[in-house]
Amino acid sequence: MKTIRNSVFETNSSSCHVVTVLSDYEMEQLKNGEVLLLFSKRQNEKVITQVISEFRFEYELEHEDFCYDDECELKCCNTDRKVMKALSKDLWKLLVENATKDITQDFGIKEDEIFAKYELDKDFKESVQCFIREFADQYYVERLTRNMQKYEMPNGEIMNFSCREVEC
Repeated sequence: MKTIRNSVFETNSSSCHVVTVLSDYEMEQLKNGEVLLLFSKRQNEKVITQVISEFRFEYELEHEDFCYDDECELKCCNTDRKVMKALSKDLWKLLVENATKDITQDFGIKEDEIFAKYELDKDFKESVQCFIREFADQYYVERLTRNMQKYEMPNGEIMNFSCREVEC
């Protein structure tokens, strides 16, 4: 039996709702691989998709240099700046490829190849791996952007909106 409760937003415990709002310009950037969609899937929550540029990705990756060790103590790994920049560029290319093509089978292999190129602190590497799992792959990009509702803002800008239930 289903119970309908007005003015209540709910989901079952194994899913979450992902709200995506993109301007027409951001939609075009997404199609061109200039931005990625980031969302943290958390059970039973409403999640807002973030649009991330390559510059912002590098900035966020630098924050992963402050991570937790095995004893849950915060530490700074002091990753070399040139290594951070190169790692960021390599991971960005992988994530763009993952968002535009079906590379699910090869993603882990390609990811391992990238990490093998650099001498990285184990905790930093684990933190980065968790971070990059939050980016939408081709399947999620297609799902989140399919049949988006258009809304014209008072300034004339067109916004595209979707709310999708996804497994978390």
